[in-house]
Amino acid sequence: VSSEVLHYQVIGRREEIGGLRLDSTPQGAEVYLNDRYAGKTPLDMDQISAGDYMARVEYPGYQTWTRSIQITPGRTAFVHANLVSIERYGSIAVRCNENNARIYLDGQYKGLTEKNRNVLMEQIREGSHDIRIVLSGYLEWSQRIEVKPNQRVQLTVNLNRIARTGSLDITCDVDNARIYLDGKYYRDTIINRSVSISNIQEGNYELKISKDGYQDYV
Repeated sequence: VSSEVLHYQVIGRREEIGGLRLDSTPQGAEVYLNDRYAGKTPLDMDQISAGDYMARVEYPGYQTWTRSIQITPGRTAFVHANLVSIERYGSIAVRCNENNARIYLDGQYKGLTEKNRNVLMEQIREGSHDIRIVLSGYLEWSQRIEVKPNQRVQLTVNLNRIARTGSLDITCDVDNARIYLDGKYYRDTIINRSVSISNIQEGNYELKISKDGYQDYV
């Protein structure tokens, strides 16, 4: 037994503190530190114990982002998470009124149409796409479409012929005979001189030249 009395003073160890600034693209993602919810981005934490943390950032439709973060005493760690969207797919069905029209999706050739039958394009990434249907002698058809996950876009394409024109020259041996194309009057003949009808759309017509007292020319 000692007669001396010893005095001890116990001093608590001061906790080491740092800071964390965590943002993401897109913003509004949920942040977890060591599997504990910490808030949404942009996240600003001024008082966080120093040490190593496993950060996890989650946002619907995007891949989960994870990274190890070290918090240093008296310093702020700046972290930015670029989230990558999860690719989802749909399909497109093209039904055309003509055969062998070329199908282009976002400028890439995808195949040929089959008259009045669906041509199916699968595994098309969700989002906006430009589709174009091309056939020689026909007006080009194009449209911007929206593909949704696990859904099929049905397209009905009616191609229209390019209107091309020609002319018709008629020489007749009588004067003032009336000229008809498919029953429509155009003008009169001039005896032994060529009469021209221009800007006639290509195709087949019935030509009739008629004058009183004469048998019709058809």
